[in-house]
Amino acid sequence: MVFAKLSSKHKTQYVLSKVGVGAGLVGMIPLSLLAANVNLPTVQQQLSVGIGFIGVIAIFLLAMLNRISSLFKIKSMGFLVFFVIMLALKQSIDIMVWSLGLMSIPLLIDDAIITPIWNNIWYRDYDD
Repeated sequence: MVFAKLSSKHKTQYVLSKVGVGAGLVGMIPLSLLAANVNLPTVQQQLSVGIGFIGVIAIFLLAMLNRISSLFKIKSMGFLVFFVIMLALKQSIDIMVWSLGLMSIPLLIDDAIITPIWNNIWYRDYDD
């Protein structure tokens, strides 16, 4: 799909759909904090959460770059596999595990629903 060939109406709708996916990703970060039930009484736990927070930001950036660029070939299923692996390893960084799992939800929605809709619009209206 070539973004420049879309009509202004479809460009606006496409950008809004991608912004919605990004907002869903951002919304999963506080949910992961709630799901992990963060309690920080010791320095070791504070460091663990700090490292987890850095990991969450890295995962978020990868997820956003995945939606923006075709250079990153990690799709939503890749995030789901990472989630299962980290859950199986029982990492001490619960926030990162929950972030991976929760961020895979908007990515799966984008891959399973939004992208096929836009491919349909592209092939129906713009592909010669």
